[in-house]
Amino acid sequence: MHAHEDLVPQVVDVAGIDLPMSFARGPEAAAALAGVTPKLAAADAFVVLTPSTTTPSRPG
Repeated sequence: MHAHEDLVPQVVDVAGIDLPMSFARGPEAAAALAGVTPKLAAADAFVVLTPSTTTPSRPG
């Protein structure tokens, strides 16, 4: 990133947001996503990080 001074990373942490559990549009969903949606819409790209689901300690 040092070679690209015009690249400005921003962390958008949704862990503390009460995200909707469905894709249905409605006032609750719009309110929950109001802080995140403009940031993602303005981004040129984004990366989503999720925990691994293949850990050896997990049964099955």
